[in-house]
Amino acid sequence: MAQLQARTLLAHQRREAKAQRKAKREEMKRRQRVSELVFLAGAHALDDEEIVGALLEHTARRNDENMRELIYAKGSERLKLH
Repeated sequence: MAQLQARTLLAHQRREAKAQRKAKREEMKRRQRVSELVFLAGAHALDDEEIVGALLEHTARRNDENMRELIYAKGSERLKLH
């Protein structure tokens, strides 16, 4: 009985560790992609404060459907070019 419990616990720990590794890989991929998008938008020349400020401003206004559609359309067009 104890062996079965130990095996079950180890299997659970392995699954959990695998899920954590996968999540970390996905986060790293997303971070790399966001970095690429900053360059694609030409925002790499901005100061860090400007980049963060612009993103915070957009995040605050994101609930405005018209604004979100406009920004989405601009982004979509830029992505099509590259």
